[in-house]
Amino acid sequence: MSRRGYGNRAKAPHGLCGAFGKIEEIEIQIHEVQAQIRSIRQEKISSDNIYRLLLAFDQVYAAKNYISKTE
Repeated sequence: MSRRGYGNRAKAPHGLCGAFGKIEEIEIQIHEVQAQIRSIRQEKISSDNIYRLLLAFDQVYAAKNYISKTE
């Protein structure tokens, strides 16, 4: 994570030090939320894949039953 020059607070006007701290806190929170979003998307992709697998299994099982009945 880049600090975008916020680390040089000694040179900042007195009132801006608090603002820089808030900006850093918000940037950290943004990165945490982005990580959570990536995690949720990965879980969704996994659940979608499981659902597709179950659908394919259902089709294979139905075909097997059809073949068994015709024999």
